[in-house]
Amino acid sequence: MKAENTKPLRKTGRIAAALLLATTAATPAWATLDNTATVNGTLPNGDPAYTTGNEPFSTVKVNVEGAAPSFVVTKELVGISTDQGDDTNSVDGGDVITYKVVVKNTGNVTLTNVTVSDPGPTFNGSTLAGTAPTVPSTPTAETNTSDGVFEPGEFWTYQFTYTLTQQDVDAAAGITDAVQNTASVSAEDANGNPATQGVDSVLQASGTIALEPALTFAKIATRGDSVSDDGSTTPYAVGETITYEFTVTNTGNVTVTNIDVTETAFEGGTPVSISCPSGSDPNLNRIASLAPGETETCSGTYDVTESDVLNDN
Repeated sequence: MKAENTKPLRKTGRIAAALLLATTAATPAWATLDNTATVNGTLPNGDPAYTTGNEPFSTVKVNVEGAAPSFVVTKELVGISTDQGDDTNSVDGGDVITYKVVVKNTGNVTLTNVTVSDPGPTFNGSTLAGTAPTVPSTPTAETNTSDGVFEPGEFWTYQFTYTLTQQDVDAAAGITDAVQNTASVSAEDANGNPATQGVDSVLQASGTIALEPALTFAKIATRGDSVSDDGSTTPYAVGETITYEFTVTNTGNVTVTNIDVTETAFEGGTPVSISCPSGSDPNLNRIASLAPGETETCSGTYDVTESDVLNDN
């Protein structure tokens, strides 16, 4: 009886094993979780009821979803500073763009080797003139505990900056969404399989730099080596030379070129001939270029004549 009881058990085991082999030979659309249990006992004489390897067993096969590593990305231009350049009220060279890339694990497994890359922005199609941003290799924020494990449903945030050059600002100022930037993200599961990026990912961020040109202009009359002497204390005499100084300062946020300094009204005999340090013949009165915060002083002289005295000018 014992032999008859054990034979069906062993046959059942062989059949189950055969079914197991046949099933696992195929490639299912899901993963399987197999669990096998055996049973044994002790006979009255102390011997085991079944010898090793011949115990009755039962295998339960459970289908589980296959690994589906995936993520979705959202990129954002957080803001552009105005207080780090020469013009503290407008965006100019030296100001900083802050970017944020948020990656969400939308899959069903933990992701590893998450890499965020960013070449830096372009400005109205022109390549950046500054140093490309450095994206941190680890997230600056995690929605779960900061354990470095990117679990399903978790958000990882990467924040980084780019420092504008004046060339960048000059290229893009005044053009809507002329500051363009695109990031790329990659990740994989624990087996090294690449994760799929969601089609609803937003990888590009854009921004606008306002165009705010401004120049200030100051004119003084000087005598000799004095900084400023308009003749109010000691009037100019016939034959004395008045040196006029014309100071132009760029107080805006973009570079201004070809700035002409011109006398528009003069009561003396001969108009003042103005000369600027960056001027060149035939436009000696022209300032070639002023970047934000830059200043150039032009000058011109006039010799007081007897006619000026007689006319009480």
